[in-house]
Amino acid sequence: MRWNRFMFRAIAGIAVLGPSALLSAAPAPGAQGRTNGPALGLQADHLTSWQYPFDRTIHRIVVATNTGTSFGAWTMQQPSIAGYPDGSPICMPQPGYLYLAPGQSETIECSIEFPASLPESMTWQLGESHAVPLVLNFTPMTPSGAPSGTSPTSITLDNQVNVVLPPVQQTTPNSLLPSPNATIRGTIEDAVTHHPVTNRVDIAVRNQEAGWIYHAAPTPSGTFEIPVVAHQRPYFNDWEVYLVTVTAPGYTTQTFLVRPAAQSTTTLTFRERRPSAVGHYRLVATIDTGAPTARISVSANGRYAAIAPFADTAFPPGYVSTHAQLTLVDLAKAQRVWGYPLQGLVLGVAISPNGQDVASPYPGPNASIDPTGAPNVIEVDQAGHVVWNRLVYGDPNLATATIDGQTVNVNPSGAHAVSFSPDNRWLAVGTPTGQLEVINEATQAVRWTAFLRDQVRALAWSSDGSRLFASSGDSNLYCLDAQTGHVIWSTYVAGWSLAFASSAHYLMVSPKEGDAIKLVNASNGSVVWSYPTSETSMGLAISPNETEFASVNSSGSSETTIVFNRAGHVLWTSPDASNAVAFSADSKYLVTESPNFSGAATDVVHVFNAQTGEELWSTTLPPAAATPVWNHGEDGVLYVSRGANTILVGSAENGQVYIYRGWISALRAKK
Repeated sequence: MRWNRFMFRAIAGIAVLGPSALLSAAPAPGAQGRTNGPALGLQADHLTSWQYPFDRTIHRIVVATNTGTSFGAWTMQQPSIAGYPDGSPICMPQPGYLYLAPGQSETIECSIEFPASLPESMTWQLGESHAVPLVLNFTPMTPSGAPSGTSPTSITLDNQVNVVLPPVQQTTPNSLLPSPNATIRGTIEDAVTHHPVTNRVDIAVRNQEAGWIYHAAPTPSGTFEIPVVAHQRPYFNDWEVYLVTVTAPGYTTQTFLVRPAAQSTTTLTFRERRPSAVGHYRLVATIDTGAPTARISVSANGRYAAIAPFADTAFPPGYVSTHAQLTLVDLAKAQRVWGYPLQGLVLGVAISPNGQDVASPYPGPNASIDPTGAPNVIEVDQAGHVVWNRLVYGDPNLATATIDGQTVNVNPSGAHAVSFSPDNRWLAVGTPTGQLEVINEATQAVRWTAFLRDQVRALAWSSDGSRLFASSGDSNLYCLDAQTGHVIWSTYVAGWSLAFASSAHYLMVSPKEGDAIKLVNASNGSVVWSYPTSETSMGLAISPNETEFASVNSSGSSETTIVFNRAGHVLWTSPDASNAVAFSADSKYLVTESPNFSGAATDVVHVFNAQTGEELWSTTLPPAAATPVWNHGEDGVLYVSRGANTILVGSAENGQVYIYRGWISALRAKK
């Protein structure tokens, strides 16, 4: 299984310009008695006790406040876990800059995931307790960008972890959990006759965090009752998640996601239905992109797909610079149009809605001079010719920004995110140091530049092109006026969104450190609903008709594949851990890609009825023995056409793109 997916990367070189910027700001109201100049105060929550493995993460909150009398800027250094040199916690904001006026505060959210952030937890034993102190250090910045000489401000967050189950997975197959305090009870019946279903029925109850699964059979009356451990998770205040799956010959598989509370009984009714449809597909094309596939952008008519490489694992020396490329695929002809050498990995790709141009961050041969690895942005036309190559790293126009009335010097870095406007005229570019720029696609003339404090990792335009949405490392989701760059609204979502989806009326986000899946109203930024999770989503998708909202996860948590309705209620779920998710263009079908972490490139593609969760077809992707096998990148490559007649899926394990053609046919109901 892939662990340690998202390592924190600090980016140096930011400063407040000029002594007056640090010293001359007027004191905030009520600032009497404050320290002259900027000063950073840190206040933490009181969540100190955790139960492993039910608590998949240690989640902590720190509020940073400028208690001084003038504007200040600080950089958060690499967070650490005292006594654990291999520990790698994740903290927001990222890359970790704080810009605070007197009296102004910013929330810092930190996560220590077991065992990704703390590999030592794999060896912990039942009954042990472990101290896991999280250390945060903040350095004030001078006008030159160097440490100011003032002592860094730091805080240590104490955490006590009690091991309540053997780590990783149960030691005795099909053993019940010790000390149960809740019950899951259910009935299994035929949806039409309402008669009990008992023949060769398997009931599987699993808790992914604990690595626990229990199989049972129903009684002759079609009932079951299984004791479980109900655990209320700190910070989230929700109950531990269990997946209950019923498999019966001749019926579709059903899974319920339940959160039993302590001293309670959760009652379920499985109404078993006969299969209603089946998929028929064949593999029509295999395209080798040379490196892990991780980013995709599809033209508005579904004809062309642009694919870019990214992964979070080491490569053989020199492999990336030789093989990494931007790839354009013609979905109608099921063939590669061209591959353009990027010579490095990137975090974004965009194809113009008309399919004529592809934009991508461009590392190039001199990527080593830029800590982000992508100093430029390149545009390539449909024939594979370079239209332009734009400097981002070192661009003097991106060197400064204004925030809270202060001028700040931002060391320009490369590009993270790119996105074309619906009318093909404008390209938005986001950088790791918080700059957001909109340029004319044809002339590269700058329309406007905005500053969003920390890295810009995801972009989307409104359907009419009047607004631009951006996910920022300062933990906010922004809506900006597409003509002026003025912020219309911002919503705190607890981190930059690793997975991001947009539609005509909604934005769906999942912050990197795993706070919750959130649906946001695109018109005013209000949170429509929030679903708590201990893990970030690997992929999000909104059905084109905006009736279903999907999230997938492949990290090993119980929030695997979940589909919500518009009110945030779970419509259906699947125990298949997945890395990518997509709805068909007609909203009827949902496709997921389940990675295989066994060391062989054998991912599985699933096609579901989007409304009911009935699985209609699945296949195992063919391995490519001649290509190095890698772990998955941050998200997957997936596209589904109207009617699910064409499915494109990319494997980040072997760099292949597979295109399937087929159809879904209805089954005749059995009498």
